[in-house]
Amino acid sequence: ARILLPTAAERSGMSDLSTALADEFTEAIFKNTAPTILPVANVYVTLYDGTGTEIDTDLQNGRVETAPADWTLTTSNDVENATEVNFGEATADISQISEVALFDSATGGSELARYALEDSFDVSTATRVFFPVATLTFDVLDRTE
Repeated sequence: ARILLPTAAERSGMSDLSTALADEFTEAIFKNTAPTILPVANVYVTLYDGTGTEIDTDLQNGRVETAPADWTLTTSNDVENATEVNFGEATADISQISEVALFDSATGGSELARYALEDSFDVSTATRVFFPVATLTFDVLDRTE
């Protein structure tokens, strides 16, 4: 399977944080409210189709659990996968895989970050879906970006 990610130019000026997490930062800074999402013990990676539907039930491994050691800080505000993120084989034909997201739970939970893939793509049943090492990058913009 192939997963096409946005180029650096396409991602320029884009933050991947979810609204809920950005709201927590704002409330913590300006309202002295303790975060409810953070800290996160493990991060779960999932995919969405073109209709905005999470497709974890169509993938052998569902949401993929990752531990802190499975990520590398590439700059002060970018993080990329240090290990392969393996969703296993597709259990059904899947059309228009178009987004990748991070959650704080294997099911439900709070979305931490999400971004659109450069191109959506389809996979057939029994096709292995995965991100090789260092191909999944999330960005939190700072004032220099």
